[in-house]
Amino acid sequence: MLFKRSISLVLTVFVFYGVSDAVGGGAWTRKQNSFYAKLGFSAISTNRFYTKDGNKIRTADFQAWSLDLYGEYGIVNRLTGVIKFPVAKRAVFETSEAKLGLGDLGLELKYGLLGGNTPIAIGLGVELPTGDQNGFGLLKDQANSPGGFIRLPTGDGEFNTRATFYLSHSFYPVPAFVSIEGGYNFRTKSFTDEYAFGLQAGYKLANKFWLQANLRGLGPAADPDSELADNAALGLGEGIRYRSYGFGAAYEFIPRCSLSFDFFGAFGTITNIYAGANFVVGMAVEY
Repeated sequence: MLFKRSISLVLTVFVFYGVSDAVGGGAWTRKQNSFYAKLGFSAISTNRFYTKDGNKIRTADFQAWSLDLYGEYGIVNRLTGVIKFPVAKRAVFETSEAKLGLGDLGLELKYGLLGGNTPIAIGLGVELPTGDQNGFGLLKDQANSPGGFIRLPTGDGEFNTRATFYLSHSFYPVPAFVSIEGGYNFRTKSFTDEYAFGLQAGYKLANKFWLQANLRGLGPAADPDSELADNAALGLGEGIRYRSYGFGAAYEFIPRCSLSFDFFGAFGTITNIYAGANFVVGMAVEY
């Protein structure tokens, strides 16, 4: 059977938002020449696919992982450059060979409108089609399906433009924060534009551990194209919709360096994606 349609939840969430933690992201911009970088490894294994109408069906087992680089650099005070780059993505069905390759490169400029304990920032970014939109994995059973394959692209082939609004608040001297963000993705190649939102809260324990919780969401900004949704290959999604929750912790094992672990799951109306438990481990450095 040739499984079609959308990208998995893990690839959607972590490519779009980056793999950040309590010391990166939000409305805070970095001081000039300072930087924050994190390398995160995310993975999912599932056989649950949600159709364009939100119906859950079972397929052959699907596995995917992504090695993601997230970075921030203070160009000047209040202006931060952001990079979100899946440097390696791998996807495979139990019935197929695997596909490994680069993902789509995301770049953003984030400008701080207000600073202090309640900063506000706006971001304008692009996503470049550096991944392989034509990737595929041959079916293992070539005897019964000669030449058969499943499409496993590592990129969507689009040039996207994204606008994002950020608002954060620090509860200093209490070591806690909360951040919200809302974004709009201007898609090309006849795909429907998308909206996105995020909510993150964090609390620091014993000056070493960050505990955090996340709520994320993505959906089409208008009625999606039904024909595109029917014929989209894995990674070329149309009409993707989900809500996700997440919990995690980060430990600063030496000054300015931390290790983190996060878990994400999906809930609510889910359409045109694979969904399952997502696990992310990462290491970050700040200077």
